[in-house]
Amino acid sequence: MEAHGKPTEDQRDLAALWFVRRTGGAAAGEAEAEFIAWLAADPRHRSAYDDVEDLWIHLEAPAARLAAQSSSIRRRQEGWLSRKTWALAPMAAFAALGLFWIVDPSMSQDWRADAVTSRGEQKTFELPDGSKLHAAADTALKFDFEGGRRQVELLRGEAYFEVRPGQANAFAVRVGGDRVDVAGTKFDVDRRGDAMIVTVREGAVDVLGQESSAVRLEQGRRVVVAAGKTAPVEPADVDAALAWMSRRLVFQNLPLRDVAIVLQRQVKGRFFVLGSLADAKISGTFPMDDAPSSLDTIGAAIGANVVRLTPWLTIVY
Repeated sequence: MEAHGKPTEDQRDLAALWFVRRTGGAAAGEAEAEFIAWLAADPRHRSAYDDVEDLWIHLEAPAARLAAQSSSIRRRQEGWLSRKTWALAPMAAFAALGLFWIVDPSMSQDWRADAVTSRGEQKTFELPDGSKLHAAADTALKFDFEGGRRQVELLRGEAYFEVRPGQANAFAVRVGGDRVDVAGTKFDVDRRGDAMIVTVREGAVDVLGQESSAVRLEQGRRVVVAAGKTAPVEPADVDAALAWMSRRLVFQNLPLRDVAIVLQRQVKGRFFVLGSLADAKISGTFPMDDAPSSLDTIGAAIGANVVRLTPWLTIVY
């Protein structure tokens, strides 16, 4: 099946992992053949990998120049150290890239945002039109209330909206090219990678995928929009969807890849799920305040290995 468009966040993550393995010499033989097969499986894989290579090239040269300048200043006193510093410059640049990507891959979103919550943090924001939103952990939002507009862009994370009715202009929530239009209601928008999940608690909203017609979503219903296409509307367990507001996480037959995204919002670092385990379905209720233990419990239940390479990187396979 032919794929088009930009790489997904999962594809970018895998591209970065492949780059780390190949740069460190860990991909050879069967692993290199697996990498080539991965590239060939989807044109977006090659695009994602090229992006990582380009970023590495742009970081490597400045780091090398900085190391050369530093070594020149100290050359008379520390000649042996200058050579060592130059040799390590590419490694230092790559370490900086890895640290940026693993510890805080969303920094560029935070720079654009008007409101941000950190990992494990929740906040409530009063909007200029009198509406209110509750932001879940690791969420970034951009506001536009100028010229009569009432628009919020969800850059990352999840938010519950209580929209003030009776205003002249409609309230809109954007997630990439997808949009939720509102008159006055209470609803939740969860951005997971490149997908948007909208759940309505009260009233009704119109959900418009970038490549789909508008869908009316009423109280107690939910819809998923992925790759700009809207899935069929379905009944929602609203209490489960909003459990995060009372610091609980409720998963109902949710793929492990999505479970990892939700758990990761609570702690520093990154969770990666490799192979077919990403599709394993998880159900259960977990405390929000101990995401690592929840991941261990889930791993034991499905027979997965949970490996913590550093405090900032956990791999499930």
